[in-house]
Amino acid sequence: MTDLLIFPYGGNSREAADVVYAINQEKPTWNLLGFLDDDPLKKGQLYRNVSVLGGRELLGKYPDAKILMVVGSPHNYLNRDKIISGLKIPADRYASLIHPSVKFTPSVKMGCNVLIMANVVLTANVSIGNHCLIRPNAVLSHETVIKDYSIIGSNVSISGSVMVEELCYVGAGVQIKESVTIGRGAMLGMGAVVVKSVAPHTTVVGNPARPLKKS
Repeated sequence: MTDLLIFPYGGNSREAADVVYAINQEKPTWNLLGFLDDDPLKKGQLYRNVSVLGGRELLGKYPDAKILMVVGSPHNYLNRDKIISGLKIPADRYASLIHPSVKFTPSVKMGCNVLIMANVVLTANVSIGNHCLIRPNAVLSHETVIKDYSIIGSNVSISGSVMVEELCYVGAGVQIKESVTIGRGAMLGMGAVVVKSVAPHTTVVGNPARPLKKS
């Protein structure tokens, strides 16, 4: 089994731990050593008997452990690249976790530090970049591209040939029409129905989705 640390501690990391346990039920693969978080008040907190060990200073204590970096919320998604690169670890040290219930074809491509949660469906020629997070029950259709540092929420439906650029946040329940582009740094609000391309650094909401503000 391969040692694993999850950073930082929060909702995403608890869900990632659930993915670890699901994988290990199928085949023992990961030895989850614990969570890391730079907030000293979180040290010692437990989830499923796994504790927050301390901050990033412990990365050197476990040089052979793989790292899963799961930072990402509507409040900090635009800084995911800076936060993740701040760990200063090589790409080959990152882990990727895929829940056993995920359905995907051999033509799907994925980068490093990818977390894909339960019941996601990835069809022909879907491409997922580095440092991406895909929450439960999302469906990504043929030739869709998710670029680095983007987050796809739960119950999202993305039609074919969609391009999601870097650092995007696609909220829960969003539906995206085929062949549109979601510009870098855009946020799609919960339940939005996106029928045309979204400009970079724009928040859209509603059905059909309309611009709300620039980020």
